[in-house]
Amino acid sequence: MGVKTGVAGRLKQRIPHIITIHCVAHKLELAVLDSVKGCEYLVKFEDTLKTIFKMYYYCQKKRRELTEISELLNEKMEHFNGLKSTRWLPSRLRCLKAVEKNYTPTVVHMENMAEGSDIKSEDAAKAKGVVQEMKSEKFVRFLHFMLDYSTILSKCSTDFQHDNLNITRTNQLVESTTSRLIGLKTKPGEYQKTLDTKFTVNEDGSICYCGTRLTKSQQPARRGEGTDKDTLGSEIQKIIDNTVKYMDSRFKNLCEKPLSCFKVFDPSTLPCLREELANYGDEEVNYLVTHFASLLDEEEKKKIPQE
Repeated sequence: MGVKTGVAGRLKQRIPHIITIHCVAHKLELAVLDSVKGCEYLVKFEDTLKTIFKMYYYCQKKRRELTEISELLNEKMEHFNGLKSTRWLPSRLRCLKAVEKNYTPTVVHMENMAEGSDIKSEDAAKAKGVVQEMKSEKFVRFLHFMLDYSTILSKCSTDFQHDNLNITRTNQLVESTTSRLIGLKTKPGEYQKTLDTKFTVNEDGSICYCGTRLTKSQQPARRGEGTDKDTLGSEIQKIIDNTVKYMDSRFKNLCEKPLSCFKVFDPSTLPCLREELANYGDEEVNYLVTHFASLLDEEEKKKIPQE
């Protein structure tokens, strides 16, 4: 799809009026991937998720042991499926839900693996690292933020894949999605709100989540950073700001001519006032007639603006 030497660029050389549009669902994926840049904890969080899913996805024995622990705890297990699939954002949301749903059984199983004498040293080391991370307050808080964040993006991705999607609707989805993401900076989402019911504070000030005692960050805070909660807040702000920035960048061509001109053909954008309606769309239609002039004869060029 390169605009210079790629398919789009070469088609443009042969057919100057052609309009190329990259798959909007894929554009959204790329914007989210771009947003990871510079977010250190998000990278660490993703690595922890990948380790969890690889351990269970490729080993039937571990899955069976996890199921047995879930049954002992009277909890219904959510299966750890592949971390990526065709629809990547909805797949990510399912993975996050599985980690949240299976949190306690996974922690118990990882602790057993880390301390087990009959476990391979490599698996024991991985399990120890995973359980140490999962039992941190920062991981639990970040998991719930990511559930809210991914719920918003997953809905946008699914809506982008509808057969009746048009340019106007795409712009509306981008705007509504970025607005909802920005809202997470000041107002917690539904998953973050549930933390109040899942957290219990012990007499010594430590926090338990679903019966698991959580730890603070093992790394000392850098000068001026403050507490775990403060550093997590700055990470969340950075992720949201990056996502909004890269979404705006990836979809900016939809707000530029000639693509932006097509909004006049969408009845939902028609103005209500008669004075505004009188000349509505004249500029956009004239621009499109000029853009596609090579496809039109002289009579069509005159009639289209009038119609």
